Amino acid sequence: MTLFNRKTEKLNTSLYWAIVAGDLSQVKALAELGAEFNVPLTPVTRDEHSLHVAVRHGHLEIADFLLSAGADPLEPFRVGHYEFTLSEGANALGFKELAHILESAEIEATQRGGPRHLRRPACGSPTFEPWHLAP
Repeated sequence: MTLFNRKTEKLNTSLYWAIVAGDLSQVKALAELGAEFNVPLTPVTRDEHSLHVAVRHGHLEIADFLLSAGADPLEPFRVGHYEFTLSEGANALGFKELAHILESAEIEATQRGGPRHLRRPACGSPTFEPWHLAP
């Protein structure tokens, strides 16, 4: 592992915990130091990027900052074998205002020609079932 990779890994792990704690000032400070938003934050979180963590914890201000700083709103929100949009995930978790902000960001990113991921369950019904995300 190179020095750059170790530094990046430490920044991203710190970013993960700052988001979990809801510490917007720390998230901003880590962004200035070069933490990456569109990569898995820790080996444990695998598919979770910064915006996923903010959505799971309902941190509206942090999600808004991450979007303005370039976090990808089109990364799928995964729960087991299922994939949803981030706005669907936020809505199912009861974070309605966050879901609205994410839906707007998703529409804007799609209109700009951003990547479009599979947004439905990988197996099973093609309909969104919010109980899959029950805490």
